[in-house]
Amino acid sequence: MIAGEYALDSFEYEQALVHFTRVLDTKGEISMDGEKAQALFGLGRAEATVVPVYELKTVHQNLGLAFDYYDSVGDTARAVAVASEIPSPPGGDHNHVSQRRIERALELVHDDSLEAGILHSVLGDFQGVANGDYPSAQDSFVRALTIARRKGNVNLEIKTLNHSARIDWHHLQFDDSLKKSLTATNLAVAAFDPRGEVTARHHAFMCSHHLGDSMEMHRQASAILEPAVRLRDRFWLATAHYCISFSLSLQGDWRLAREENQLGLDVLPLDPRLLVERAILEAQAGDRQQAEDHLERLAEVALGFRFESGANSPNALLALSLPLANNILGKTRQIDVRNDFAAAVISSNTTNPYYLSIAKVGASLLALESESEAVASHYAALKPLAGLMYWFVSVDHCLGRLAGNLGDQDAATAHFQDASDFCRKSGYRP
Repeated sequence: MIAGEYALDSFEYEQALVHFTRVLDTKGEISMDGEKAQALFGLGRAEATVVPVYELKTVHQNLGLAFDYYDSVGDTARAVAVASEIPSPPGGDHNHVSQRRIERALELVHDDSLEAGILHSVLGDFQGVANGDYPSAQDSFVRALTIARRKGNVNLEIKTLNHSARIDWHHLQFDDSLKKSLTATNLAVAAFDPRGEVTARHHAFMCSHHLGDSMEMHRQASAILEPAVRLRDRFWLATAHYCISFSLSLQGDWRLAREENQLGLDVLPLDPRLLVERAILEAQAGDRQQAEDHLERLAEVALGFRFESGANSPNALLALSLPLANNILGKTRQIDVRNDFAAAVISSNTTNPYYLSIAKVGASLLALESESEAVASHYAALKPLAGLMYWFVSVDHCLGRLAGNLGDQDAATAHFQDASDFCRKSGYRP
């Protein structure tokens, strides 16, 4: 047990996984006790840095078992510690169970305590992503930041700014997210906090991309790998390679982008972001086989989410990338299933504006391809997103095509000009 905790503190996550698994194997099928709960707590923290995002359900389950035990025996300190480590929600029914545990932990602490601040920070992440409840999330973050600044706790301030930036991003508040991310980056660099830094740089990278600020996007891409290497968390290392690769793709350097993308896939072979970026990269380069292979791998990941909420990253990215690949290459092997992914997101009970907006862009491309009668409704749905970039798609360009399909050539021309101006100003090339 001690060796596992030491490994976690030393960023040796795979080794920690071995130690905690060994303890649990030794315990066998005996009923829960303090030692088993402690091992599950350690295992959950180690798994959160090693397993892909789409396998985080196991992490939530292990931490949940530990929390329930500590709560049942009245060990408030350990119960709160476990709840504070529950990772960000990736999408799925287990999110609601984890959120209830966080809310229960808040009942166990004083309202103005540091522990309450940490729990409010974690809770806000769940409220904003899993529930789509932006106002409640912001209220939780305000409480967490108030406590962090009153107590001078920089680590909590960094964590909360990053959580808040993530929720702003998922709710399409890209300017606010970028501002918070840049503040968190500066604090994390000064505090030598690699996790806080790489998280903040990723949010800043994505929001800069959507807003067309290529200079800031490339600046973040050039700085994100070093803290990710120090952190040695697989998700964040893959994220760093993704940011660099995507940045190179938008500059038109497909050879280096492909090499960087492969480095990321070597870390996480089924990472949805890397797979969709690689598929579109290969499509642009004219390699149909590679583009289709990567799309099929992404579909395998998305299909694994079907028992969960429809509003998740693989579904949203497939909703966009399949019609986009068809647009570049012509009909692909995934033609018969592509509409299911957009529908799964758009019809989801979970209101995540970011995933919904990606799916709406993809559904619009699909409607154009099939000459759907619903083009007018797709045009109306996309208009609020004008002036933004979603992965490789300019929303203005998509609006231009929709307007042209509707016979409004003046509007189409204006949208195409906006798209051209946006890409020229941002430096996005292909």
